[in-house]
Amino acid sequence: MKKILFTAMFLAAALWAGFAAVLLGMYRPSWLPAPFLKLTPPSSAADFGQAFSALEGLTSSFALMIGLIAIVIQARHSTDSNLISALTTRQQFLLADCERLEQSIQDLKSNRRTNEALFDNLVQKKKRQLDEAKLIDDRVRKLLENI
Repeated sequence: MKKILFTAMFLAAALWAGFAAVLLGMYRPSWLPAPFLKLTPPSSAADFGQAFSALEGLTSSFALMIGLIAIVIQARHSTDSNLISALTTRQQFLLADCERLEQSIQDLKSNRRTNEALFDNLVQKKKRQLDEAKLIDDRVRKLLENI
């Protein structure tokens, strides 16, 4: 998106310089229509300023376009930021729950034979949550690399 923005700014500056060169008579491209080639350069500063009013409208249009591009970029970064915030909150919950599960597992270790199903369930749940936390960590890392 930054490349598009810089390209638009470069094109606006090049268009302005080209328009000034044509108005001053320094450049008369053959591809211009015949009526444009017959125009005489401005003879006074007032005529030169009036000739630039058309370019002023074009420049204003480019400025509006660049502003809209900036809004789109900002919205995209805001969305990424919100997603990162949500993912890190989920990851914190998962890691805190894993600590709680580890405590429960340690408490049940002594009575493993009587509560074997519960013990195995807690171990599997902890494993699933740690796997999900790792996936979230990878996803956040990729999002941060894109930003």
